[in-house]
Amino acid sequence: PNNKFKWELLLSTPMTPTFVGGYQWIVATSNLDVYTVSAFNKAVFRWSHSLQRWHNITYDLDMRNRLGRCCFTVESLSTDGEVIYVSTEQGTFRFRGDLWEKVTAHWGNVEILATKNWLFEQDARWDLPGPSSGMLFKPSGGVRYRYLHTPNEGRVLFGMRERHDPADPTWTSWILDGIGRFVFPTPNDPEYNTIHTVTYNFNLELGTYMGTSGQDSAVGAGVSKDATGQELVVLAANFASGSPSIFNPAPQTENLPGATDASRGYLMISSSQAVSRIVRVADGIRHMRVSRNGRYIAVGTTQGNVVVLSGDASRTVWTASFSDRTVYRVAPSDQGGVAVLAQLNSDTSRKWLHVFGPTGSQLSSADVTTTSVNDVAISATRVWICGFAQIDPILQRPMLRAFVPETLQQIYSLWNFDFPTHVATDNMADSRIYQLHYALDGFLYMLGESAGGNSIFRYDGFNPSKTTLRNPDPYTTTVNTNAAAHLLLYVRTNPENGVVLAGQYRFPRIPALFKANTMKSSD
Repeated sequence: PNNKFKWELLLSTPMTPTFVGGYQWIVATSNLDVYTVSAFNKAVFRWSHSLQRWHNITYDLDMRNRLGRCCFTVESLSTDGEVIYVSTEQGTFRFRGDLWEKVTAHWGNVEILATKNWLFEQDARWDLPGPSSGMLFKPSGGVRYRYLHTPNEGRVLFGMRERHDPADPTWTSWILDGIGRFVFPTPNDPEYNTIHTVTYNFNLELGTYMGTSGQDSAVGAGVSKDATGQELVVLAANFASGSPSIFNPAPQTENLPGATDASRGYLMISSSQAVSRIVRVADGIRHMRVSRNGRYIAVGTTQGNVVVLSGDASRTVWTASFSDRTVYRVAPSDQGGVAVLAQLNSDTSRKWLHVFGPTGSQLSSADVTTTSVNDVAISATRVWICGFAQIDPILQRPMLRAFVPETLQQIYSLWNFDFPTHVATDNMADSRIYQLHYALDGFLYMLGESAGGNSIFRYDGFNPSKTTLRNPDPYTTTVNTNAAAHLLLYVRTNPENGVVLAGQYRFPRIPALFKANTMKSSD
């Protein structure tokens, strides 16, 4: 009645040219400071409650777009009540102590929501054609959520839903069509374990030099277990001559049957912070791998032998040998069997896959020759090989095949579909798979690369219309890439049916032009 409680105008438009145009987003902190964004000026402003005036605080905020060009507006603004967060096309930043600090890196616009314990990012990029590829960046299903809100620290999210305007073929127009809710799973929900956390800054705990004065080479490393379940570190290496004498006290070096004091192929077993065992295995080691459960160490030697040892290398479980072929990759199963890739000595272009059971008896073998067969992995029910095929004089296509271990009957084959190979817009990038890893989390992982982003790795291995790549930042998104730059790739698949669950490129960028540059898997 006395008009005491009323709205007080803090900012009106139009004002001076400094403040002209298009305000969006407003948040306030507990000290009653107010923050807003001017779309026209591409600036962030703060109303200081104590000083009773506005300040432009954009000064050192990274406002570059995806090509590294300045300046573009802030996409989203949020606060946890104390700290301000903004997102630009270069990442999410927080404003503390009158300085902007980069919190996360992403490429393109994201919607953000800050709480006391969490920072949420929702892909909200404007889906404009990529400047170098001509591709459109479409969110899944043409739907995105904006203006996020949570009443309970992120256990439930609410957002305004925008859908692509079906009448706009350019994917640049959106229409508001509803309000959405997202409920995060609790620890009691089966889906809870599908939420992955990210850990940064792994610290080196222990390092040592293990070489001799000659030409030594490390072959592989892994984590195994002894009979009590204690974890051990296994290193396979070829030493130029003699036994390395850097350990104090030095463990007694043991020779496996067939090895001598002059043999160069060693296994080193470390427990805690000391090397506990050194084993000479053969004249040379070509490959070594530890089983997922840590109970078996499989070694492929330069003499064509396969040696399977216990997890602490104290016992030989079984051995097998080839007289007419070279062993170049081995993969032990948790049961003690081993899958082996070998090539004929008389014709090195011929690649063979062999599967041995837990007692060393050969269960199956087959010629799996293609342009390049690079690695093998095995489980109780699957054996996989990977590589690439030269399907055209100017095109290499990736290869991942799964077989029944006992018969080598093929179960599935990924990326085995054809594209027009002479049209620059149709997946012309050479694509290869180099390594496989059947991991403790039950997924099959791949390491590969493609010569540019115009690759069939963009798609699910069975469906060329389903996109599976994740590209949250400038170093995973292939826009603005040097022609045929080799880009490193990770992929996670369902091992039972081969369905690609997610993939991601990784590469550096040249600062001056912000172009993606080469990062080969072998590097």
